[in-house]
Amino acid sequence: MDRRTLLKVMLNGIVMPVVPLKIAKAYADKGRRLLLVELSGANDGLNTVVPITDHRYRELRPNIGLKPSEVFDIGGGFALHSAIKSLDHMWQDGELAIVQGLGYPGANRSHFKSIALWETGGDGNRSRRTGWLTDDIESMNASAELDAHGISLDGGMGVFVSPGGLWLSMASAQEFSRLSSQVIKKTTSDNAALNMLLDRWNTLNSSMEKISRKLSRKSQINFRVRGRKLAAQLGTAAQLIHAGIDAPVIKVQLDGFDTHEGQPGRHRRLLRELGRSLGDFRNGMKRIGQW
Repeated sequence: MDRRTLLKVMLNGIVMPVVPLKIAKAYADKGRRLLLVELSGANDGLNTVVPITDHRYRELRPNIGLKPSEVFDIGGGFALHSAIKSLDHMWQDGELAIVQGLGYPGANRSHFKSIALWETGGDGNRSRRTGWLTDDIESMNASAELDAHGISLDGGMGVFVSPGGLWLSMASAQEFSRLSSQVIKKTTSDNAALNMLLDRWNTLNSSMEKISRKLSRKSQINFRVRGRKLAAQLGTAAQLIHAGIDAPVIKVQLDGFDTHEGQPGRHRRLLRELGRSLGDFRNGMKRIGQW
């Protein structure tokens, strides 16, 4: 499946393991935002969405395969890890969907190469120069009026790599205000190359100032997302949405999924944090009318 096909799959809720949407149209028509949650380190998909009735699952995973008591059934011979039981009500309400079998031929076993391939929608042999969703977002109607095309809250750009567009990476809402006062103010130069760089700085500064103003005018969200690093990022995402920041895509990350020794226990703890944090985020956003 290429990245164009992936973007055309229309879904209404959270999707595991990825969230493919025709994002630009969804945002333009209904104001929907895409929240990308990266499970960094490579999540164990077979122990998340479990083919519980397939005998090959037991044969291939005699030691780390999950027992029926460790999952909850979702029908069709599949089950979800019990650690994300908190998301069951989303499944029952039709807010959770699952896309299986996503990948590319000749999977690359290098972590770094694989990350580059998934971030850019590469074909398995080479990665592209831009993120898999940047072109669609930048070409949407009224794109120039957005506060940002996308905001990463995990400290990196990755999937937002683009030679153009306005893609931001921030660690907290407070950082928008702090950095907006430090960016070079609007200026120009007779040097064409330098002028291009300054133009990017000016655009960035304008975006940061708009976001900072919106955040300062809006009260803090009145709900708490439980957890650690992911919870903090989701809390910031909620505050950005609550403040009316115009950005179609927000990205967060939960790392630690490069599990080897003690895989069952470590994976369970990570999924429990994922389920709890996403559940709290969903419930809180419902309370403020943003879900």
